[in-house]
Amino acid sequence: MTPLERTLHEENRNDTMTEVREVLHSAMGPKAAQRVEALTGRTVLATLADHHADPDAAACVFILEPKAE
Repeated sequence: MTPLERTLHEENRNDTMTEVREVLHSAMGPKAAQRVEALTGRTVLATLADHHADPDAAACVFILEPKAE
C-alpha cells in the first residue's frame, strides 16, 4: 500500500481506499496499456486489476492479442 492507502486502511476507511485505487487505475490504465503495447509489440485487449487490503496484495493483468503466426 502507499502511505495514503495504509492510513485509510488503519482508519477503517477501506471503501475510500478502494475508490482511490479505482480512480488511479482508470486514470493510469490507458498509459500503462500503451507502455505494455510498446514493450511487447502486441495490442492490449483488456486490463484487469484488483487489490486486497489484508494481506497487502495487488495485481494488474494485461490480456494481449494473440501472436501473429
